[in-house]
Amino acid sequence: MMKYFLTLLVLAVTSCQHPSLLQTASTQTSRTQPLVVSRVPYHTPYGDDQYANYLQHRFSRYLGTFPAVTPKRKPTPSLVTDIPPALRPEVDKWIHWFKTKANRSLHHWLVRGEAIESTIIPILEAQDVPRELFYVAMIESGFNNHASSPRQAGGPWQLIGATARLHGLEMTHWVDERRDPVKSTLAAVVYWKKLYQQFGNWYLAIAAYNSGPRTIQDLLRKTTPEKFWTYSKGKVKRETRDFVPKALAAILIGTNPEAYGIHIKKDPTLAFPLHYAYFPTPTSLPQISRDYGIPLAKLRYWNPELIHGKTPPQPPFLLPGYPVRLPKHVIQTTALPHISR
Repeated sequence: MMKYFLTLLVLAVTSCQHPSLLQTASTQTSRTQPLVVSRVPYHTPYGDDQYANYLQHRFSRYLGTFPAVTPKRKPTPSLVTDIPPALRPEVDKWIHWFKTKANRSLHHWLVRGEAIESTIIPILEAQDVPRELFYVAMIESGFNNHASSPRQAGGPWQLIGATARLHGLEMTHWVDERRDPVKSTLAAVVYWKKLYQQFGNWYLAIAAYNSGPRTIQDLLRKTTPEKFWTYSKGKVKRETRDFVPKALAAILIGTNPEAYGIHIKKDPTLAFPLHYAYFPTPTSLPQISRDYGIPLAKLRYWNPELIHGKTPPQPPFLLPGYPVRLPKHVIQTTALPHISR
């Protein structure tokens, strides 16, 4: 009897000193449970209400109070209705290039774009920038969230580190938010608005997006915006001179591919969810994959910002855990119960 009593006493003392030990033993065999899953139906361009509030806090210093629901506005004037005369032959040249030499790549890009446009375009519309800028991301990255360049640019918008940080993104050992299509699009919107405010012209803003605003500003000191495209020959890199007509060609084809003899077959496996479960930190994607029977490759595709496939040690400010994108039908199953906030 005394031996039994001493055993209980040791266990009680141990659990008081290390309360997590007994919990660990009991939870190791159970699946990783999310802390909170939003009960609010997804209806914002950014995700559920809880995630939208988090993004509002993150980007309010850059964008002010942005609308939770896409407002009804007059459509932004199309970028391809008034192409500068000096660019029209170049646009035709790039249309031909897309239809011939780049036809196979273009098809892959447009299929990928069709899957991600419902993520990016509503944000552009809600922030009142031309939705056609979506196709700038196509010529930058082919809509590949994991894309990187020799100049260390990354993500769908190919932002370099300094530009990304300047416009609200984080790059740490754990995350590269340039890869996140929602956060990187918000950062790109900040940059697009700044460029348009500086130049008052979307074509010049697109050129500055490629070359940097200083290059374009220096040239405009010597000419007018109307004469810029003729004057700039030989004065800017060929990459920058090609960038604007290439973007306009991509817009023309992307917004109406059938008119150019291009037929896109949708790929439902590329669908990108905007529903979030908030997991304790750190939690690994392989663990979530095992617990919920979701292919690991899918989890990595849906959460491209997680560099090492694991959530950071600390959750983002204002969120109960790290937001992990999962399909709505998975979140609504009994495996991921709704928890009241």
